[in-house]
Amino acid sequence: MALDIYNMIVEVVGVLPNELQFVYGFLTIFMFMILILCVSMPFILIYKWGGR
Repeated sequence: MALDIYNMIVEVVGVLPNELQFVYGFLTIFMFMILILCVSMPFILIYKWGGR
């Protein structure tokens, strides 16, 4: 799964020189956090709207 996210980032950003390879890592971590947030958002909303 992480490799799929990395390949998507490389496809979107394009080829970068060796000095800027760290951008792929930062964007991969950022997209992974967004993915985790999107997966957990329904559970967060159910907890928030449900009875406490």
